[in-house]
Amino acid sequence: MRFVRIIYRSVVSLLLLMAICLIVRVTCFRPSTNVRLTIVPFLASYRAAWNSMSTSQWMNLLFNIILFVPFGFLLPAAVPFFRKLIRTVLVGALFSAGIEAFQFIETVGVTEVDDLLNNTYGTLIGYCAFVAVREVILLIRMHGVAGASRGADANHGERVYRGAVLRIAASFLPVVAMLLSIAMVQRIYHNQQYGNFSSTPSYRINMSKVKLVNEIPEAQLSLLPDGEEERTVYRSVTSGLSKEEALSRADALAEELFGRFGTKVAARTEKQEAVFADELTGSCVYISEENADGISWNLSVDLENLTFSLHKKSTNILPENTESLSLSEGRVRELLHIFGFEIPEGTFEKVGASSVRFTVFQKESDGLLKSGECTVYLGSGTINQPESASDVEGNTADEAAAVPVITGIDWEILDAASAAEETVISAQEAIDKIYAGDFKISDARAGRLSELTLTGLHLNYGSDSKGYLRAVYAFSAENDGDKLLIIVPATAKS
Repeated sequence: MRFVRIIYRSVVSLLLLMAICLIVRVTCFRPSTNVRLTIVPFLASYRAAWNSMSTSQWMNLLFNIILFVPFGFLLPAAVPFFRKLIRTVLVGALFSAGIEAFQFIETVGVTEVDDLLNNTYGTLIGYCAFVAVREVILLIRMHGVAGASRGADANHGERVYRGAVLRIAASFLPVVAMLLSIAMVQRIYHNQQYGNFSSTPSYRINMSKVKLVNEIPEAQLSLLPDGEEERTVYRSVTSGLSKEEALSRADALAEELFGRFGTKVAARTEKQEAVFADELTGSCVYISEENADGISWNLSVDLENLTFSLHKKSTNILPENTESLSLSEGRVRELLHIFGFEIPEGTFEKVGASSVRFTVFQKESDGLLKSGECTVYLGSGTINQPESASDVEGNTADEAAAVPVITGIDWEILDAASAAEETVISAQEAIDKIYAGDFKISDARAGRLSELTLTGLHLNYGSDSKGYLRAVYAFSAENDGDKLLIIVPATAKS
C-alpha cells in the first residue's frame, strides 16, 4: 500500500510540474513588445470582448481560466497542505500575480488585471474538481463497506454520505456560475436592437501627459453636425438569410448574369459550405453553356454577401497588344452599362494592361449604401451585344459591338438597405471624447502616446457586430510621425 502511495505522489507531482511549466511557457515566453505598457484596468478585456463580440476574444478569456484548472486540481492532489480551499486559491493568485509582474517588467505580452481574476478563478475550478473526485472516491469506498455497518456506525455513515454529496454539489457551483454568466451575456446581446462597436473603448486612456493638437480644417468641420441629429442606419441586404434563401438568390443571380451574356447555367457546384453561429459561409460555382459566340463562363458566388467573380472560361480573345485597348473610365462604364452593371461614383484606376478597378466608399444610391470594389478585365473583339447597346449615349449598335470585350468581373460592392434612424452626437462632442481619452487604439500605442495631432475628421459608417452600418466619426491623426485612424462611435447615448 505504501508503494502505491509513493507511485501516486510521484505521478501527481510530475503532472503538477508539467502544468506549471506549461503555464510559464504560454505566458512568459512571448516576443517582447519593447514598450512599457500601462496596466490594462479591471474588466477591460471583458468590455473589449463585449464590444467586438469576437469569438476569439471570448475564447481567450476562457483559455486564461482553463489554463489554471490543472494547477488547481493537481496542487492539492500532490501536496496535502494545500487541501484547504483558501490555501490553493491564494497560491494560484500569487502565481498569476508573479506572471503579470514578469510580463510588465520584461514587456512580454500585456499586463491585465483581468488575467489575475481569470487565472485565480481557474484555480478555484480546479480545486473544486479535486474535491469532487475525492468525495466520489469516498462514496465508492463507503458503498463497499456499507453492508458491514450497523447501528450507531450506520448513522455516522449516513452523515458522512450526506456531507460528501453536499460537497460534490458545491464543487459544481463555480462552473455553473460561469455557464450562467455566458448564457446571460448571450441573452442580453440577442435582445438588444443593434450590435456592438469594436471601436468602443474598453478603458479610458490617461491623457494627462499627452500633448493634443487640433489641426482639423474648418472646411471639414463645417460639413459635420454641430448638434445632435438623426442619421440612417443601414443593414446588408443579405443579412439574416437562411441557407436555402442564400442558395436561391445565388441561383437567380447566376441565371441573370449568364442571361446578360446570352447563355444560361449548365452546372452548379457548392463549395466549402458551413453554418457557424447562424452565419452562412461558402460559395457556389456555376458553369454556363456556350453562347452564340462559342464562349462559356465560370461564376463563383459568395453565399454570405452574394458578391461574385465572373470570368470567361477561355481567354484566347485577349489581344497581343493590350495597350491598344480603350480603358478610360467613361468607355468602361459604357460597356458595363450595356450589360446592366451600374457602378456609383468613386475612384477609378488601371491595375493592369487590360484591367481596371472601381472603388466605391459608402455611396448612397437608389436608397442603398454601397461600398466596395469592382475589378473589370477586358479583351478586344466583337460579340453579340444586347439590344440595349444602341441606347448608350453617343453609340450606335455597331459602335457598341466594337468596344473592348469584358473577359471578367470581380464584383465586391456590397449593398446595404435603410433599416432605421438613430441620433448621433455632434462633431465637437466627438472631439471632446478624444481630449478625455475616451477612444480606442492598440494597447502598445496607448502606452507611448506623447503628442497626438488631429489632422482630419469625417462622418462615415462603420459595421457593428450584428452587421448594421451606423454612423462613426473617423479621425485622421499623427503621433510621433505615425499616422493613426481613430474611430469614435457617433451614436448618442439614450
